[in-house]
Amino acid sequence: MEATGTARWKRAWRESADRRWQLAPFAVAAAACALAVAAGWNNSGTSDEPYHTLAAFTYLHDGHGDLNPEHPPLAKLVAGLPLQASGLRGTQAPAVARLHVLTEEIRQFLYLNTRPALTILRTARLAMLPFLVLLLWGVWRWGCLIGGRTVAMLATLAVASQPLVLGHAFVVHTDVATAATVLAALLALELWLAGRKAGWVPFGLWLGLALLTKFSAAYLVPLTAVRLLVHVLRTRRHRLLAAYAGAGVLALAVVLAGFWPLLRNVSAGEERATIVAYMALWPGSAATLDRLQALAGLSPALAHYGLGLAYVHYAGLHGHLNYFLGKVSAEGFPLYYPAAFALKTTLPFLFLTLAGLVALVRRRDGNSMVLAFYAFCYLLVVGASGYNIGARHLMPVVPLLALLGAQAASGWRPLLRGVLAGSLAVGALLPFPHYISHFSLLAGGQARGGRILSDSNVDWEQDWVRAAREAERNGWRPIAFVHAGAGFPEAHLTGAVDFLASRSPVAPGYYAVAATTAAIGTVYLRALRDEAEAHRLEQLLALLQTRGRLVATIGGSIAVYHLPGLPGAAPISGSSSAQTRARDRARPWQ
Repeated sequence: MEATGTARWKRAWRESADRRWQLAPFAVAAAACALAVAAGWNNSGTSDEPYHTLAAFTYLHDGHGDLNPEHPPLAKLVAGLPLQASGLRGTQAPAVARLHVLTEEIRQFLYLNTRPALTILRTARLAMLPFLVLLLWGVWRWGCLIGGRTVAMLATLAVASQPLVLGHAFVVHTDVATAATVLAALLALELWLAGRKAGWVPFGLWLGLALLTKFSAAYLVPLTAVRLLVHVLRTRRHRLLAAYAGAGVLALAVVLAGFWPLLRNVSAGEERATIVAYMALWPGSAATLDRLQALAGLSPALAHYGLGLAYVHYAGLHGHLNYFLGKVSAEGFPLYYPAAFALKTTLPFLFLTLAGLVALVRRRDGNSMVLAFYAFCYLLVVGASGYNIGARHLMPVVPLLALLGAQAASGWRPLLRGVLAGSLAVGALLPFPHYISHFSLLAGGQARGGRILSDSNVDWEQDWVRAAREAERNGWRPIAFVHAGAGFPEAHLTGAVDFLASRSPVAPGYYAVAATTAAIGTVYLRALRDEAEAHRLEQLLALLQTRGRLVATIGGSIAVYHLPGLPGAAPISGSSSAQTRARDRARPWQ
């Protein structure tokens, strides 16, 4: 009787454990979503977010796609859905013509609409959370495929605990959406090659969706083709080649369907005008312009996709100001992305990655080799780019390396696995809520990381709401903000002066200095051929370092200084909200 009772108890415990395992991925996903929302709830509009949010609303409301062609539309279409019920006003100028006044259109839409700016942003941002759930589902599913629930749980927790992921999950942008759809496409390919019947269909669908999230996903086509060819050579299943062609056709159909909502009211003439407006930004693009205009007569959707690819290509040719280890370059740095990965992921995740790489060298098993192949190829693609503007571009690599490491860690003792899981969870809690500006202890933490990396690694313009609240709470008046980006801090800092736009001399008072402006602002202004403004910024930064007093650091991205009285100088005064900034004139629709 006692033995029977014990057997029943053991069976009940096993069944309970099975239920807990089934609920585990949902619990991790729910916790990740909650952390992402809580951390980003009061974030001001990040650098590109106001533009993306306007495009998100406009695509579905107007059916015109002249806005933001440098990114495919999927993430914006998803973000735009809940905005349609908000009773918002769109742009005042018509399509294409609004490109020449786009800075003001963006600001009027976000800051002078029928809803407060944060309400608009939060509504659109909430629609981004399904991409985080999709990403974690893909990691869990792939982990179960290659090693069971232990691998799946460790890998899912590793991805869900990364500040890099959590900080960008509640942002209207493409990074997490790209990681999720790229991972889903690669997983669908592996399931197909493993024998899933008609597996080319889900692969084609996910490939199309990945192509609709970011133009760098186009590298999936040659990458998956190489993977398929290697498999065919090993298995002699040549019929897979024809099925791959079918998947390509299906992916193309998904892309064309994805562009329909934003082009449904666009004529061939309007599409040609849009192409002309954007190609005029890039010298030497005349031949590409002619080809895209010809394509617009056949398929506006294909022409629009080609316009986005061309935009990214020419933007890369003309370079971008990149910061690394105190140096600024338009060419990029070979060690930038390896350093960014090491410093922007948590130490437990980095340890897990190293464990996976060591196990790969030792075992060289098929699953690990596939994961490493995908991760290495994507790293090569990103590393070859001249856009060294943030570790967020490494997002598709994170789940692949998490799976590689989790497969290695699954063979450890339970106690060691528990310590790893606990340290990963702690790594998600310690930097809360400043996930975007997080740096690991390897960089010396958030305070020192900005000396190594800048741009969206530190300052993606996310902390101006916090700066405004701190200024109000502490009585920092008069105050000026020092900011050379595309954002609009004065929407939050009531009564503040835009130092760079005001053209006034340095005066006593408080200065809120954006980290990216401090790092590369003078070089950026000189690139715009505004020597006088660059000199004023240099003068101010020097005075703040020598005579100013650092009174606060807001979220790691904004430093607030108090500059005491200078002989013969009046306090900060004036207003600059109506002035046109040199940076807005130089890049009117970015």
